[in-house]
Amino acid sequence: MAQKVTYQLDTEIVAAIRRAVEAGQAHTMSEFVEDAVRARIAELRREEIRTSVREAVRDPLFRADVEEISREFEAIDWEGGDDDR
Repeated sequence: MAQKVTYQLDTEIVAAIRRAVEAGQAHTMSEFVEDAVRARIAELRREEIRTSVREAVRDPLFRADVEEISREFEAIDWEGGDDDR
């Protein structure tokens, strides 16, 4: 559900949005802004995930779990008839 909100944007940004709409890159200014905000939110979420992964790989317990799981999968792969060993 859409909600009407009001923000102040730099005049040059508004002009660029208008040009994009006039060029057919978005149906409306609201659509253009919403798409841009969605993209930024997705970018921030990806950065949060990257930060979490960087922190996890520094955690000795996490690294030990990953190594244990890797060893378990090696055994499963071998049992499956992997002849490359």
